[in-house]
Amino acid sequence: MWAFLLTLTPSCFADSKGYSGSITSATSSMTITQSQHGFRSYKLGLAIYDGSGVRLATTAYSYSIDHSSYDISLSFSPSISSGTVEVWGAYDGADTTASTDFKVGTAFTGIYLLQACASCGGFNPSAKRTYNGHVYVRDSGISVILSGSPSTTIRVYISDNVTVFGSDLSSGSLACNNTPSCRVDYNIPAYPAGAIPLGQVTWNGSSFGSVTDDRPVAFQ
Repeated sequence: MWAFLLTLTPSCFADSKGYSGSITSATSSMTITQSQHGFRSYKLGLAIYDGSGVRLATTAYSYSIDHSSYDISLSFSPSISSGTVEVWGAYDGADTTASTDFKVGTAFTGIYLLQACASCGGFNPSAKRTYNGHVYVRDSGISVILSGSPSTTIRVYISDNVTVFGSDLSSGSLACNNTPSCRVDYNIPAYPAGAIPLGQVTWNGSSFGSVTDDRPVAFQ
């Protein structure tokens, strides 16, 4: 027997997080009706977080959206006892098509930044891409400050629905600006098995080299 409490809060922005629901007790499946999420579209994306605010891996849940009623049917495996479900949309198409979706880049704003999806959200539409049957969404950019760091090559990738900045250094003090939806890992000489590669760049201690765009075609 399972139960859940879902509290929805509206937002006025399209192409962004529109509604957020809280799970407060053991839940293995749930339905978010159109009257709850408010979108008259099936072109939506979901982002789901556990009770600590960490995004669930896409393998931990599945969902479908009815093309007529726009109700969302969501299942968890294993069940979760606390967390948040966000509904994002509505999108113009099944996936967004901006060439900057999930793209890795660099910037200098007085400090040197390595960024991912810098054009996602804000005044721009959020990004939504489908890959190997799973949907990935992001409505804000993420970055790591490299100023002050020793030379390193950093690979940016998605692992278990979290964006990772992977350095080949054995240790360091790099930090992501938007945890827990991203993190920094060390001892990463190559993309880990099963990760979705986004891009890589070398930092020589004072400037960046050219970024290599490693995104799969589904993300370009």
